[in-house]
Amino acid sequence: MAIRVQNQSKKPIQLQRGVRQGDIISPKLFIAALEDVLKLLDWKGCGININCEYITHLRFADAIVLMAESLEDLSIMLNDFNSVSQRIGLKMNMDITKIMFIVNVTSMPVVVGSTKLEVFDEYVYLGQIVRLGKSNFDREVNRRIQLESVRETTTHLLVRHTSKPENEIVQPVRVASDDLRI
Repeated sequence: MAIRVQNQSKKPIQLQRGVRQGDIISPKLFIAALEDVLKLLDWKGCGININCEYITHLRFADAIVLMAESLEDLSIMLNDFNSVSQRIGLKMNMDITKIMFIVNVTSMPVVVGSTKLEVFDEYVYLGQIVRLGKSNFDREVNRRIQLESVRETTTHLLVRHTSKPENEIVQPVRVASDDLRI
């Protein structure tokens, strides 16, 4: 990498490491790098055909869903994505890379690099359960109820003290942990 000032390149800078996680510029740099990866991929004819347009992926920040009409296409797309990502310094997290089938297909292993990917019936994408079948809505409602019950158990009880006579009952007040201030 080199810095250019008024059309003159300065001495090249050797990059030692990237930005730290949590740095405010980190997401912007990641999205810019990811955009470069996606521009370098040649996935013509891959993806799913919707109204004569092929949709190859959905993405939001670092959450990406690749779509294909066959396992062979998906395997090619995943391996292409992995190799192009590595060329620009990104690495796919194989521990969280999973496969889900939308229709019944003959299952065959999908390998990216040397990692065999797991097949799942459902997954959470952008906080929403994605699942096949009629029970999509019921499952998501139950998941959110469980999340709410966990949130409620983490709230704190405080006692409100007033200068009222002692014969009045002091009542507990439920306060969310986010509302506590010192």
